[in-house]
Amino acid sequence: MIGLALGSGSARGLAHFGVIKALKENDIHIGCVSGSSIGAIVGAAFAGDNHLGLEKAYRAMDKRSVRSLMDLVLPRSGFMEGERAVKFISEYYGNDSFEALNIPFLAIATDILTGKEVILKEGSLTQAVRASSAVPGLLTPVKWGKWVLADGGMVNPVPVSCVRALGAQKVIAVNLNHHFFSHPKKDKTPKAKLFGKKLSAKNKEKSEENSSSLDWLSKLSQPFSKLDYPALINFNKWVKEEPLPGILDVLMASVDIMETQITENRLAIDKPDLLIQPNLSHIRFLDFHKANEIINEGYLATCQALEESKQF
Repeated sequence: MIGLALGSGSARGLAHFGVIKALKENDIHIGCVSGSSIGAIVGAAFAGDNHLGLEKAYRAMDKRSVRSLMDLVLPRSGFMEGERAVKFISEYYGNDSFEALNIPFLAIATDILTGKEVILKEGSLTQAVRASSAVPGLLTPVKWGKWVLADGGMVNPVPVSCVRALGAQKVIAVNLNHHFFSHPKKDKTPKAKLFGKKLSAKNKEKSEENSSSLDWLSKLSQPFSKLDYPALINFNKWVKEEPLPGILDVLMASVDIMETQITENRLAIDKPDLLIQPNLSHIRFLDFHKANEIINEGYLATCQALEESKQF
């Protein structure tokens, strides 16, 4: 039996749809599946043979529809409640039961009270997926019996061990974080534009807006610039320097760094028979509106991996 381990990676996880398509085209039958985070979302739909409908829904997304799924709450244990996202995916999970799935499926989550891996295999499929994909700091965790569950990527980003536990003799694994820090992002901006010789109207307007805001702050602080007062010195320094990334960018980058390191360590121990690693370094955490591009990259990476493999 061949098992499929689908890794975490937020929007990059849409590549899993392309992986599944390529495997089917090559007549590779998957007997069981496990998933962490976005891997659980896609894996559950695949195990119930409803993944094509979910894929179509993601392909239809634009930036506005992505934002519409973000039910922001007063931050306590997360910025978003996640109920809108749950409603979006739940219709692709049939009668919402593990037992009704066509093939065995496991969702991986993390108990934030103990830091231990929790393998979900019964109960509500939707809630299990919701727990597995509760990115720390972004989505509120899920209370499940004695556990308080969050993103499975914190403990097992590419759950190879879980499909082996289901009886898989061979394992195909998808790692979405391999290229994230190993290759610098290419700047596609022409040099002339990069140095401001020719800006588009939109970029020029944005640039002028940012410049205007900083000029206003500079003028505000100018009368006090000669005062030797620590708070004012720090304020002037902040105005003159480039702005830091936003809080969500910092949070998402932190999650990516953590999961990349954990993935490398886990895969060194739990080695799959075939490792698929799409190059998605340019895809940001919430780039779900780029579904077509991401899915295609997953498909191409799988075709290449199969072509190079001697086992499949």
